[in-house]
Amino acid sequence: MLPKENRLRTKYDFRRVKRIGKSAYSPYFTLLYAPAKNPQNLRFGLVASSKLDKRATQRNRARRLMREAIRKRLTDTKQGYDIILIAKNKIKGAKFEEVSSSFDQVLSKVSLLRPGVR
Repeated sequence: MLPKENRLRTKYDFRRVKRIGKSAYSPYFTLLYAPAKNPQNLRFGLVASSKLDKRATQRNRARRLMREAIRKRLTDTKQGYDIILIAKNKIKGAKFEEVSSSFDQVLSKVSLLRPGVR
């Protein structure tokens, strides 16, 4: 589980990121990001709706895969952003390494990795 200070928790925060944020796409998820109100914060929100799968076990697995990819890169990501990951259907059959490398590629593409991190 992500530390409490690194989680988006309120409906207001999710709506704000969706409204003013920019997006980037991966085969496994959509990444929405927006500048945080506090430039010292880096917060993430995960979405795996019942549109992904009706079974809770599949939605929970998708969230676990995304959460672990985030945890792996938490210290390498720039501060001052609120980020939402929305799971896509293809994540159901994916392995962790695929999701993690896709997450790294998307972060690099939108310049959210700290300088000097590869």
